[in-house]
Amino acid sequence: MAALHGQQKPLTIPRSVEQEMSRHMHLSLPQEACGVVLGESAAGGIRISRFQPIRNVAPDPLHHFALDQTEWIRCIFSGSIIVGIFHTHPHTLPIPSYEDLQALPDFAGMVQVYLIGSPNLEINSADSRINAESSDSTLGMKSPDFTLGMKSPDFTLGMKSLDTNNSISCMLLNAYQIAKTDEQQPHSVSPENPSYHLIPMQLRVT
Repeated sequence: MAALHGQQKPLTIPRSVEQEMSRHMHLSLPQEACGVVLGESAAGGIRISRFQPIRNVAPDPLHHFALDQTEWIRCIFSGSIIVGIFHTHPHTLPIPSYEDLQALPDFAGMVQVYLIGSPNLEINSADSRINAESSDSTLGMKSPDFTLGMKSPDFTLGMKSLDTNNSISCMLLNAYQIAKTDEQQPHSVSPENPSYHLIPMQLRVT
């Protein structure tokens, strides 16, 4: 399995694969979902071709994820190139947590992309408002906007993904490149003295 660390490359994911990841996320709610993305890297960037769900065996799956080791090892020896790790934040934006950054050394030497997905709360809020307006019993009730104030000045850069189909997804998806700390500028966000950290990537859904 080639290690593809180094210069940052754009990431491309087919809409069908993004939908598989979104479906897995929603089926796993309220727990965190996880898996790996398979694909290839070339001079023009990284392209994801397939998503493989992996069971979350964390002791507290509502707030953490841990890849099932049997399924993870099976993926490693499947012959396909694992380019990244995917997991979800069911109740927050797809921005790396301190725990996410602390766990990077567990697999950063084998993959180069770190994907985080979250439910699209704007769509959920809009659906709630539509349902409220159509129901006499909930007339005048409005769904709160949970995204207010949930801004991060550095990692939200990765949320500007380009969707060539101009469609609205039920999942917010951020992509980050896993990089060694000594390879990047000192302003990159990371926990104290880590061996790896994350840099927002350009994500294109085709």
